[in-house]
Amino acid sequence: MWFGEVRTEAAEGAILAHSLRVECPVEAARGEDERTGAEAGAAAAVGEGGYSHDAGGYPPSSDDRQSAGLVAAKPPDFLTPTDMRTPKSAATDSAPRADGQGRDRTALRIWKKGHVLSAEDTRAILRGGIERITVARLEPGDIGEDAAAARLAAALVPGPAAAGLRLSDPFTGRVNINAAGPGLIELDVEAIHALNAVDPGITLATLAPFARVTAGQLVGTVKVVSYAVPKSALEAACARGRGAFRLTPPRLRTAALILTTVPGQKPSLNEKGRAAVQYRLDALEVGLIEVKDVPHETGAIAHALAGVEADIALILTGSATSDLHDTAPDALRRSGGAVNRFGMPVDPGNLLFTGTLRNGRPVIGLPGCARSPAPNGADWVLERLICGLPCGDEEISRMGVGGLLKESPGRPHSRERRGP
Repeated sequence: MWFGEVRTEAAEGAILAHSLRVECPVEAARGEDERTGAEAGAAAAVGEGGYSHDAGGYPPSSDDRQSAGLVAAKPPDFLTPTDMRTPKSAATDSAPRADGQGRDRTALRIWKKGHVLSAEDTRAILRGGIERITVARLEPGDIGEDAAAARLAAALVPGPAAAGLRLSDPFTGRVNINAAGPGLIELDVEAIHALNAVDPGITLATLAPFARVTAGQLVGTVKVVSYAVPKSALEAACARGRGAFRLTPPRLRTAALILTTVPGQKPSLNEKGRAAVQYRLDALEVGLIEVKDVPHETGAIAHALAGVEADIALILTGSATSDLHDTAPDALRRSGGAVNRFGMPVDPGNLLFTGTLRNGRPVIGLPGCARSPAPNGADWVLERLICGLPCGDEEISRMGVGGLLKESPGRPHSRERRGP
């Protein structure tokens, strides 16, 4: 791509590199309805090529665009390159003005950065007194930013519906990737690193791996930084990032919650826990169909677990679990289930245990921090199990890097030693 300053009369077909606000003589400030037929046809051709007036690209010939596969989706009407409307805040400036003696009637005209200049544009800019402007021109082998962004997004998510994602139309060199529903984002992290290493002008930003998302949430964005990129670089980025992005929806649909009560416990404590668990389940559209409040005793918890019919069972005890053979883990074994793990390298969330019911359905012994809606290690385990992703010893043991650590003012025992 060539970038530099040129004489205004030589800038037809180039991409404007900086926005212009020009006081033009009225005969040079024709509205869109006054364009010649040739100008309107040229503008329509540019619009069909997918070059936005906010960021567009220098359009190659029709034959070149078809042979190179550069044609992108038509942008929204408000981004068409022929739209030179003055912003509402400057509406009074757009009306013809005259000096005190009624001479030199002018109107303010605005050209946005990224606009592809037509012959009429260059004439109007010259009549406004600007003889040189900074522009960009695509060279052979370059691909305009919108077409490039659309092509890379299609490589990342070759089947949006199957991947649970939606791709926006390209605009200003950008394609947004949004979740079609709730779930967890799965990424090929190494592939994305490799993609971003191809060319500084070709970028992909995403949420963290396994981030929980809701329908419509932005989960990633492709951005082509300049007005165009070399075709060879784009092809390399597409090859490296192909299929690197998908959303895994919830597989489990129902949950049971067992709350235990110790002597002297405030009644509000269990209600607070139930509300926090409900909040987490709602985010993944999982129904809380069973809530059982029982004494903090092995037999009572075991009996409640034996009757669970939901897809996943959650236990939130009135007294924190502090050992693999404490009350709640022992109750799970007594009910015919199994304990798989106690403890995780995430804080808050250390005192979590996992297991299975007699019928093989998953069980999570929640840590006390789960009474708060704030994120904790239990969220990561709960979300993966609900979405049917592996969450055993190997996965949990790798959660320590980036394992939260945010201190809570209400935490009964601080992680850091206080002064004497």
